[in-house]
Formats: sequence, structure tokens, C-alpha cells
Amino acid sequence: MLDIHRLRVLRSVVGTGSIQAASKKLGFTPSAISQQITLLQRETGLTLVERVGRGIQPTASGIELAEAAAPVLEQMAELDALARRLRDGQTGTLSLAFFASAGTVLVPTTVARLQQEFPDLHVDLELIDVPLAVAESTARPDVQLIVTSAFGAPPPGFSQVPLHRDPYHVVVPAGHPLAKREGPLTLVDLADEPWVDNEYPTAACREVVMTACAQSGFHPRFSVQTRDYPTAVAFVGAGLGITVMPQLALSSVPSTVTVIPLVDPPVREIVALVKDRSRSSSAVNRTIELLHEAVRVAHPKAA
Repeated sequence: MLDIHRLRVLRSVVGTGSIQAASKKLGFTPSAISQQITLLQRETGLTLVERVGRGIQPTASGIELAEAAAPVLEQMAELDALARRLRDGQTGTLSLAFFASAGTVLVPTTVARLQQEFPDLHVDLELIDVPLAVAESTARPDVQLIVTSAFGAPPPGFSQVPLHRDPYHVVVPAGHPLAKREGPLTLVDLADEPWVDNEYPTAACREVVMTACAQSGFHPRFSVQTRDYPTAVAFVGAGLGITVMPQLALSSVPSTVTVIPLVDPPVREIVALVKDRSRSSSAVNRTIELLHEAVRVAHPKAA
């Protein structure tokens, strides 16, 4: 029988694209991740990853095995959650997954209200930012916050509830010439600036910006590659370029940068992906209501 832990490691390596990234995601050292992949290859008799330069690349067998492991890992996660609930004497659970920028603004107040209104409810939270990890978890959470292009049409057994149209803004170093211009900017105004990247290359939120730039007739010139908004803002504050970010990610920015609105900005569509069989749950329905409330509080003009 294949080792479940090693399959989970393989999923993370395939999903993140590197041993290093998988080690950060799972909280193990790179050498421990490499050892688990080696043991899984020995266990299966398959070559699952190959060395490419200084990194690795999943083989066709590795990708196929990682994809086939998804339902097994999902069932194990549900069994683990059930065992915890039975052990703790809990009478109900709700699983809620989210990506970082939406989770920071919308999820904390939602969960706080849920725990007040449903004191016996256990809320199982999961942060999902890596694109493949999103797909891996679609069948498990009762509610998952996503950007619509992350899935296209909802998977079978799920429906989408629109939550928020989140416009993008440009973030520039404090004192930058663009910050001194009157009125909002257009994307074309940013075409000649060095950009700081802030997302995974395959992330839906990045796709929104790249598509809008292409429609404006240019491709951003990235001077720095980062994978999250706070790090990108830090590089902007140090004067290494500008970055374009959604409004929900701008709830707290340092004085080293200036945030400027865009004319006809790119907009990401945030929806709640809801498991159909969970719609009979009063806690799930209340979660959707509270997420709408959180959006209205965060951006009253958009409500």
C-alpha cells in the first residue's frame, strides 16, 4: 500500500513546481521532502521527478500519480476531520478555504460571527494560494473563496455565489513622479515603468492583470519576481518598481508607498464556491450572508 504522507508530498511538489517551495508549504526541510520523493519512487518503481538544471521537473508518471492521489487525500482529510470532531464531542463542522488577500479582509469577521452564533460549530480553515492546491481541495471545503477564472465553470456538485468585483490599483514608491500627477492613471501610463511581480505565474489574479495589459498594447517589464502582495509592496517601497494589486490587498500599506486608482481598472471577480450538498446547512448559508456583510463593511461604495 502506498504511503499517504508521501503522496501528499508528491502533490505539493507537483503543485508548487519545486522541492524548496513544497518544503515551505508543508513545513519540512528540503532534504526531508527529497527523501520522501525518493522513497515513493522506490515504493512505486516509477521515476516521478527529474533533475532539470538546478531544479526538478515532474515526469508524466509523477503528474498522473499526483492527480490520481487527490480523491484519496481528500477522503483521508475528511476522515481526519471526522475523528477530531468525534474526539472533541463537536456537533458540527464547516470547512472554509480562502486565498490570502480575500481571507485577510473577509474571513476573520465572518468566522468570529459564526462562532458567536453557532457556539458548537467547528470551523475548519484552510489557506490555499498555490493553483494546483486549489484544484486539489475543491471537493472538500463547504465554502471556498476563489477568483472565477481559477475554475471557469464550477465543478460538478458545486455552485458559485458572486461576492465582490475587486478593482486593481497601482502602488508606486512615495514621491514617485506618477504620485504627483493629478487624477487617476491608466495602465498605458505604466507601460515604461519597471514592475514588481506579486503572484504565481499561473494564478488567476495575475491573469486578470496580464490580460488587461495585453489589451492596452504592452507586456509589463518585471524587474523583481515575488509571489505575494506584502513582499511586492516592500520592494516597491524600496524604489525597485511599481506593482498593480487588487483593492482588498490594500487594507494596510506602509508610508513608503502611494496607492493610485486606475481608469477602467482590471477587476477580479471573487465568488464563493459552495458545495451543493452543504446548502441545507444553516451555518453554510449564514457564512455566505456574513461574507456579503464583510464585503459591504470593507468597501461600502461597492455594495
